Amino acid sequence: MTAAQHTTSKLVVQCVTILVALSLIILGITTLISNASLSNPQATMLNFYLCVFGGLLIAAEFSCGCIKYYFNFLESLTGRGCADIFIASLAFNTDIYNLLVFICLLIVGGYNIGAGICWPDKDPRTTSGKAAMAAGAASGASQKYSSPAGGSGANTGAQGNGTVSGDHGGKI
Repeated sequence: MTAAQHTTSKLVVQCVTILVALSLIILGITTLISNASLSNPQATMLNFYLCVFGGLLIAAEFSCGCIKYYFNFLESLTGRGCADIFIASLAFNTDIYNLLVFICLLIVGGYNIGAGICWPDKDPRTTSGKAAMAAGAASGASQKYSSPAGGSGANTGAQGNGTVSGDHGGKI
């Protein structure tokens, strides 16, 4: 696949995902309004979740900061594809509009998973993240510190008990 084909297919998938996410929000809102009943709280919560997940899909397509922090799995193609398939399972119903959203989400999710597996180097979200992580790990591994006991060692990270691992001069 050439770079131009990859860019075109990525743009098409982004547009389809945004349209399907908007459809998901509209589906959730219209069903909430038409079936506004406290006698079926399960259906009410399901439609609320469809609206929330539709909003998350749109935010993921625009790479909002909250997505990178709280929902990092939506930054990779395979993670987004798995989320699409999960949301499709929530939207499954016998209504024709629900079936259309279900089928579109399955297709987009399958494409995202396939693209993430076949072309992991073409996903700018994961390649830049891997490069940044590698650069951070390389600079962090070379930092030294002095322990309170007088020894020094490489800073390899926190252990969870408030201390930093490394040479502690024989005293722990």
